Amino acid sequence: MATQPLRVEAGIVPKDHNAADLGHTGTKFKDLHLQGNANVGTDATVGGNLTVTGSVSAGSGVVDDGKAIAYAIALG
Repeated sequence: MATQPLRVEAGIVPKDHNAADLGHTGTKFKDLHLQGNANVGTDATVGGNLTVTGSVSAGSGVVDDGKAIAYAIALG
């Protein structure tokens, strides 16, 4: 029997650091619902529309709703 890359305890936990994917290019999860913070260790790619209902912290500043709308209009 092959070793499984995940274990289920109080949550879904990879067996080793950076060793398991969630989903696959051919078999993707439909929706992702989170409560709390989502920490992304590298790049995040959005393949469709991105809706933000609060503010976005970006390295050296914060983009609020008004600025985000202005940027979207300016960028077309």
